[in-house]
Amino acid sequence: MDQTPVIVPAEPELRHGKIYGLYNKLTDELFYVGSTFETLSVRMSRHKYNSNVHPNRNIYKHVNEIIGGWQNVECRQLKDIGLCDKRTKLREENDLIIEHAPMCNMKSAVRARNNTITCECGKTYNVKNKYRHDQSVKHVNYEMQLLAI
Repeated sequence: MDQTPVIVPAEPELRHGKIYGLYNKLTDELFYVGSTFETLSVRMSRHKYNSNVHPNRNIYKHVNEIIGGWQNVECRQLKDIGLCDKRTKLREENDLIIEHAPMCNMKSAVRARNNTITCECGKTYNVKNKYRHDQSVKHVNYEMQLLAI
């Protein structure tokens, strides 16, 4: 009789997930969307710590150079997911990144299949890069032409 053990894949761990946004208190602009299983105050503490360890990351450069420090940042819960696994949490986060297009989310939380859009200006871009596209020379020139009509 074969004594080979049967390996059963573990069920994904379910925890209480939430999606949060980081806002500039001075302008009320949403500049980053993230997700966590932690409390928002713990997650903010980790962001503050990480900004010292990784000061060149886009989000932390934005906080320190544009906004003027963490005293001008507010963390707000955007969505309570409830009990979920990490994959579900990241999909929910990705949906809100696509919806809001915050400037400091440089990549999707999950790999996008095909979120390509062709703009009226003629340029094609990925949904996650909407903010960057809207600032492009081609798009700005297109909008200027519309205003001139």
